[in-house]
Amino acid sequence: MIVSRNHKGGRISFASYLVDTFCLGIKDTFFRLRITPEEFKDYITAIDENIGIEKCSYEVAHNWVWGGVDWAEEAGLKPHKDFAITQFMLEEDTDEVPLIDQPFGRDGMHFLMANSKQELNKYLPILQEHLGDDFGYTAPDEPEDFLKESPLMQDYGPDAEYTYQHPAYPTSMDLRTPSWMYDELTNTARPVSIDDETLERILALPADDLRHDLEQIILYHTGLTCDGITDDYFDGDYCGVIGKAIILLGEVGSPDSSLDVVLETIRQNENYYDYHFGDIATETLEPTLYLLGRNRLDKILSFVKEEGLYNYAKSHALSVPAFIVKHEPERRAEVLEWYREVLNFATEELPHTQRFDGTTAGNLVYNLLEIGAVELLPEIKAMHDTGLVDLSMCGVYEHVEKEIHRSNFIGGYYDLIDIHKHFKELQKWERN
Repeated sequence: MIVSRNHKGGRISFASYLVDTFCLGIKDTFFRLRITPEEFKDYITAIDENIGIEKCSYEVAHNWVWGGVDWAEEAGLKPHKDFAITQFMLEEDTDEVPLIDQPFGRDGMHFLMANSKQELNKYLPILQEHLGDDFGYTAPDEPEDFLKESPLMQDYGPDAEYTYQHPAYPTSMDLRTPSWMYDELTNTARPVSIDDETLERILALPADDLRHDLEQIILYHTGLTCDGITDDYFDGDYCGVIGKAIILLGEVGSPDSSLDVVLETIRQNENYYDYHFGDIATETLEPTLYLLGRNRLDKILSFVKEEGLYNYAKSHALSVPAFIVKHEPERRAEVLEWYREVLNFATEELPHTQRFDGTTAGNLVYNLLEIGAVELLPEIKAMHDTGLVDLSMCGVYEHVEKEIHRSNFIGGYYDLIDIHKHFKELQKWERN
């Protein structure tokens, strides 16, 4: 389902929802804000040419989407994480929207159409807990009883509960740089990038004043959105101010106050993360985390060990040592010892979830694959042996053992530590 809104001035925002009507509800969802009518038409045309598309009333779309949410909740399943944002494109699910009875399930039962063993492993324990035996499932090209024999049959454990209590953030800004600098960071015409001429103008400002203001801006806008993205904020023009300020801090920030500010942004909840970083979180956060944290691995380690955070966001900090191996290979031994401590910590903490969960562990292994950390295979195996590593993130241990010898830094974002190259790369996102 695709739901769009027209804005004054002709721009269009839309959200797309992939609804699994048999079982999972909102399986995928994403949004785009304030695009041109031509861009929206191109998107719709591409979808129509690939799979076909039909117009329907808003009421029909509303009932399919919210009905999918309700159907999945009966089975203990939550909608895709990005629904925390895209739900704002919809009307609230109240009696003001007519109820249209839509057929969910297969023969009236929840029925999981799994695409892989990993997907079955992820959802079956939840379905069994909430529905008992009152559901069906299937997997492509697999015997129905393969789960009894497969080493992948495991529960990765619950996600960490978000319990972080944030401090008070500034309710106003005392900026030292000219007002045009803030205007450029909040420029909605370029929501994630800065052009070269403007960038040079910003970097010519006194470095200490610029650093101070960037930190103030990030903390101020964090305070506006840390407890939820309001309808007014969501409906407004997206400017990407926090992301642009973080990238600039990579150039002029300090490994003390500036690193603390950037880490504070990835202590925030899932809604905050999705709104401010979305699909370009890796490209936005990780180069700056390296530039500010490359000589503060002690601080990065302390952050990784914190409890009650949104662990998908926390995982970005695990990339800092991988960047070091890429750009400072002489420090490889130091990095391996850092990762060894994290692996041992993870192996101990995974059963308790709150400091390290399966998603974080999977991302940790991904970084070790990138640097070819064959020296750490015993520790990686010990962590896998807990049965709590999310295998969809990194694969089974046998796969890791094979692939770890082929490291070649596939992720191009390792090279985005040059700020001009960094913003040029993000311009592609704006064009798309």
